Amino acid sequence: MVGVNLTSAALDYVRRHGGHIMLMDGYRSGCCGGRMRVPALAAEQPKDASQYSSFEIDGCTVWVPSTWTSGRMEIDLARLWRFRKLVIQSIEIHQAGGISVA
Repeated sequence: MVGVNLTSAALDYVRRHGGHIMLMDGYRSGCCGGRMRVPALAAEQPKDASQYSSFEIDGCTVWVPSTWTSGRMEIDLARLWRFRKLVIQSIEIHQAGGISVA
């Protein structure tokens, strides 16, 4: 199971935006070198819940991809002027098939 820690600011943000946080595989690419898998998140429910497992943290539902077998992460809220964004502060994820992200 993936252990998720939400800071109080992140919890408050998620509650005000529907009470769900979805973790997922995201991708980044550069101008010269292909794609790299990176974890991503959104304050929403997955469109296909069958691909996720879920659990509750202080009244918020956390959705985790079924392929993430274990690990841990901390989620916080970044602020810049009036803008707010959920961010992953630290992460260690193990996926089915032996893929790890740290």
